[in-house]
Amino acid sequence: MAKFNVDFTGVGEGFTLPPEGDYICKVTGVELKDGPKGKYLNWTLTIGTGEYKGTKIYHITSFAPNALFNLRNFLIACGNEVPRAAFQVNTDTCVGKVVGVTTYHDEYEKDGKKKKSLKIDECYRVVKGSNGWVRVDENKTATDAVLTPIEEEEEILPFDLDDDEIDI
Repeated sequence: MAKFNVDFTGVGEGFTLPPEGDYICKVTGVELKDGPKGKYLNWTLTIGTGEYKGTKIYHITSFAPNALFNLRNFLIACGNEVPRAAFQVNTDTCVGKVVGVTTYHDEYEKDGKKKKSLKIDECYRVVKGSNGWVRVDENKTATDAVLTPIEEEEEILPFDLDDDEIDI
């Protein structure tokens, strides 16, 4: 058996489930998977600000016809133009993008034990303004504040601000 040194200083007792709410995340990965009902994309988002910075959130977008709205909304949140027609999706355009998410707790049972996970209720486009991250509305202007209030006198930001970074 191997012997080695490990420093457990500052190590917690286990995974802490972030509270429900709004988070600023970076899309850090995506995998195409086969599920019992068909193919889906499993997105990895990493919280980029606040107390839970670095925590992973997983978001599934199914290819089922009645669930495609979820994929479309996610692509738009990543800054893509998505026509209401057939087109080729390139998931690489989303990896590295910063998005806002609203989350909720989902309870489920596994191995006879009740568990909770953090699920995404809504994804939306965000840009970084002088007062923090702000949500971009359908008219392509920054409006409602996300995590940090925006002052009324503050300049409205254009939608096409790309490469907003969070340090993850």
